[in-house]
Amino acid sequence: YGMLMADVTSETSAALLATAGDLVRDHSTLAGVLAEMESRVLEVLAREEVTGRSLHAAVDMRYRGQSYELTVPLTLPLAAESVTQAAADFHAMHAQRYGYAMEHETVEVVTVRLLATAPGARPALPVHAPPKNPERAPAPIRSKAVWFAPDGSVNTPCYARSDLRPGHRLAGPAIVLQYDTTVVV
Repeated sequence: YGMLMADVTSETSAALLATAGDLVRDHSTLAGVLAEMESRVLEVLAREEVTGRSLHAAVDMRYRGQSYELTVPLTLPLAAESVTQAAADFHAMHAQRYGYAMEHETVEVVTVRLLATAPGARPALPVHAPPKNPERAPAPIRSKAVWFAPDGSVNTPCYARSDLRPGHRLAGPAIVLQYDTTVVV
């Protein structure tokens, strides 16, 4: 049911090459990019006819001269403090990931990201009656030799997922087969 229960989202990104220091002094360019992006993502949500929304911004940042970036949250509504905080968070993330930070080096913003999220329709899920005897799962459809350890194979029962009901219990090792997945217990 995952896809049916998921929120409606729209995400966009735009290239913007600027130093964090320049954006702290004048964030009007960043504000303009975010406004255009917000218009695009809200248009998508409007087409989906959803109400209520939240916006989450982020920027991809790097030290000048680096060829890799870290994605850092950007606080909305946008203010100079948003960029200052993003730069501080970038230093902390860089230290955590790479073991060092260069607080006195120039930090560049290379990409701006915006994610809009609205609650999706929540269909009612079917209510399944518990099995009369949850300790007794259906009979396995077959058994097969399965290698779980270097000591050798284990004769393992295989169950059809469609035969199982909520509350059934299987003792491992066991394999549950379904058309799109296999579960090893």
